[in-house]
Amino acid sequence: MITVYNNFRTTIWATIEWFHPNCPDGGDWEKKGWWRIEPQQTAIVWPGDHNAVNPFWYAYVHSADGTQWVGDFPETVPTHAFQWCEHVADTTSRTVRMHELDARGSGPNWVWMYGHEVQ
Repeated sequence: MITVYNNFRTTIWATIEWFHPNCPDGGDWEKKGWWRIEPQQTAIVWPGDHNAVNPFWYAYVHSADGTQWVGDFPETVPTHAFQWCEHVADTTSRTVRMHELDARGSGPNWVWMYGHEVQ
């Protein structure tokens, strides 16, 4: 299970991406978002066994005040709730830079905490 914990001063929105070989709409990755998470609250973003999927997961998170938690992996995401294969987009989509998270050694209940500012 993967849980996102908001340890930041404002609301955050999160999106994730995981390995999904032969995703029906193309590619080998699937993306889902947006979870709205209030300060000091959590959201379960993956209820299953994340270790059985792939050791590498990706996320992009931004806050109400404009802070972003980013990385080096570009992905196209819309402004509304979605669950799509990696190559799907719509007219509201924009490119964000996801960061990589390594599940190796994470145990069955993995928590991603967002609370420090990274631009």
